[in-house]
Amino acid sequence: MKLGCHAVLFKDKIAAETEQVLSQIQQTGFAGAEIGSRFFGTDKKEYLQQMLKKHGVEMAGMHSGILLTDVLDKKEEAFQDVIKVMEFVRDMPDKNVIMTGLNKPQAAETADMRLADSDMVKEIAIGLNELAQIAGEKGVRLHYHNHSWEFENNGLIFHSIGKYAVNLNFALDTGWAYSMGYDPVALMEQYPDRFHYVHLRDYKKESGEFVDLGNGNMNYKDMMEKLKAIMGREDWAVVEYETGEEDFTRYVHAYEYLQKFI
Repeated sequence: MKLGCHAVLFKDKIAAETEQVLSQIQQTGFAGAEIGSRFFGTDKKEYLQQMLKKHGVEMAGMHSGILLTDVLDKKEEAFQDVIKVMEFVRDMPDKNVIMTGLNKPQAAETADMRLADSDMVKEIAIGLNELAQIAGEKGVRLHYHNHSWEFENNGLIFHSIGKYAVNLNFALDTGWAYSMGYDPVALMEQYPDRFHYVHLRDYKKESGEFVDLGNGNMNYKDMMEKLKAIMGREDWAVVEYETGEEDFTRYVHAYEYLQKFI
């Protein structure tokens, strides 16, 4: 298992100040970084490869997104952005696409109720499985990254993906799962062999917010033991700080914290 950090903390600086960001990530101790296509794009691949090599940083994976209801309404069109990211990573050392399922934020009275309908969610999951099969044909690993809403309605979306999208890996966001009352270790045990990429966070129940690793309530001793047991040498555990101060020392401290459990 390799340890990385998420460049989402630095937002569009990963595109505007690529060399500076990668240089400082290299100094954190982490082996690599996850990069979001919404910030970096998919047009400067050769330049990114040069900068990664120059600074000794791997791209753990590239992040993309898909609106879940689009899988029902315009599936082929919805697939295109994710397939573009697959093409971006397919000849890179780490061929990982981390796909976020997006859900339009809506008021309760206008919410798309299909995301609470088991038959509709099953159809979405089957569609996502088709996308995972396309990834496999390209030699790419596709991992589904959850937020909180996949665990609403007794985990309807998450567990439907587990049941009907059998070719799709989970890029489990441990913090979002924990915030919804789900034990990340129990989820890993429920779906063996589906975890090759995870996002590490920490969550403080008292305030209901994400905090830097080691400052929350999550049981990192047990979680890291489980990850060491199920993750392969080429799999990734990536620390994600999405908000807060854009300070590289936060990732330095996260790396040092994780060393206690490695």
